[in-house]
Amino acid sequence: MAETPRMIIFPFMAQGHALPLLDLAKMLSYQGIKITIFTTPANSNFILHNLSQTPNVELEVLEFPHSQDLPPHCENTHQLPSMDLFLPFLLATKRLQQPFDLSLQKMVDSGDVAAAAAVRPLCIISDFFLPWTLDSASKFDIPRLVFQGMSAYASSVLRALASLQPLTNALLDSEVFEVPGLPTKVLLTKAEMPKISTDPDLDCSGPLPELIYECYRAELQSHGAILNTFLELEPLYVAHVLSCYYRQGWCLGPLFLFDEVAEGRRGAESPHVRSTCSSWLDGHADRPGSVIYASFGTQAPVSDSQQTEIACGLEASGCPFVLVVRSKTWLAPEGLEERLAGRGLVLREWTPQWLILSHPAVGGFLTHCGWNSVLESLSAGVPMLTWPIIADQTANQKMVVDELGAGILTVAPIERVRVGVVERETVRGRVVELMLGEEGRRARARAMEIGCAAKRAVGPSGSSRTSLRSMIGHLRRWPELPYNSDDADWAGCRDDRRSTDAY
Repeated sequence: MAETPRMIIFPFMAQGHALPLLDLAKMLSYQGIKITIFTTPANSNFILHNLSQTPNVELEVLEFPHSQDLPPHCENTHQLPSMDLFLPFLLATKRLQQPFDLSLQKMVDSGDVAAAAAVRPLCIISDFFLPWTLDSASKFDIPRLVFQGMSAYASSVLRALASLQPLTNALLDSEVFEVPGLPTKVLLTKAEMPKISTDPDLDCSGPLPELIYECYRAELQSHGAILNTFLELEPLYVAHVLSCYYRQGWCLGPLFLFDEVAEGRRGAESPHVRSTCSSWLDGHADRPGSVIYASFGTQAPVSDSQQTEIACGLEASGCPFVLVVRSKTWLAPEGLEERLAGRGLVLREWTPQWLILSHPAVGGFLTHCGWNSVLESLSAGVPMLTWPIIADQTANQKMVVDELGAGILTVAPIERVRVGVVERETVRGRVVELMLGEEGRRARARAMEIGCAAKRAVGPSGSSRTSLRSMIGHLRRWPELPYNSDDADWAGCRDDRRSTDAY
């Protein structure tokens, strides 16, 4: 009897990085693939909860390495008291390699010599921030696929900027700069560039840049890449990254949509969510698209003073709103929650974002532009009011506003640098424009078009579903079919991405 094929998934210990890989695990499990997910004790319950209804999945738990530079029991980036501890956290994860290798050895040795090939995993899928898994994969002759959680657009922009720091350091904050070597014309100001590209005090040979470059090197040397995007969304940039950076690659996104669209399953609401958020939104269902949702994800820092201006600006807009507040120290202005009286809902606990964005009452999203949030908003046909803060978020804003036309700016990045805290009157005006103005109307029309395209991509004959089958077929044939740039899978990707008629 043939052995059930197995794949290994190793998510990075951050909610925004882990969730897409858990969605990928669901996709693969329903294709008859056995999935082993590696994680640490404090992350295991979160994973088990998300995959509780998923067959063919098992968990392998590794102890998180102790580090004197991190708080006790800190095993996920959302537990970091400051993102200044991100480097020590990354360094700690590197010490997971030895126990990971021991587990791989046991997996490969589980059986006689004749059966070894059958139990050997088809691949190791690991996050960009776990570059050492490439070495582990190579030891056991297992292909490593890097999971790239950014858009192809952001990945292209950030790569292009990585080699230009001396030039960008000399720019004024407001000076416009064209990023070279990209498929479209991308204009940035220094204020829009990630800190690692523009900080003159940042040592390029220091530990954080070195570790980032190590991640890039491992990505380039991996067997291939999985992208959480779809070909129709950004065809020119998918073509760019696949031709420039990866031996082969597969666009499988939006990963979170697969369960609902392709398999007909929708995530169950907890009693708490049902009794608070969903029931509140149901109360506004008679006015479709009237509610604006505001959330800044699990990592992007928002000061308490800025949180107050956002809350007051939302109140002053007159639009019904749902506001997610992550800060444990923020106090609502006196009388705010009483004045809302059903017109606004403040959430302080994690709530499944897709369940909010896909509700018919929701018609706008004030967002930090994390890629998961952007994909969810586009897939729901909801336009964005953009407020990027860290990492790839400014590049995602450029893509949403300039390339796709599916969102509008809160304020220009240079203005945020100048003013520090964006005042409530500015927030009010931009919320009104998104929800009721002409800019918002145009962005909503584009978002709805893209949402239809996203659902088609994960459908039975869609580009992402086709790419999933192609990836599984390729891995089943490897290494009998050696890598070749004219390989049928690779050529198929090229054919699929030629069209720029996205919608």
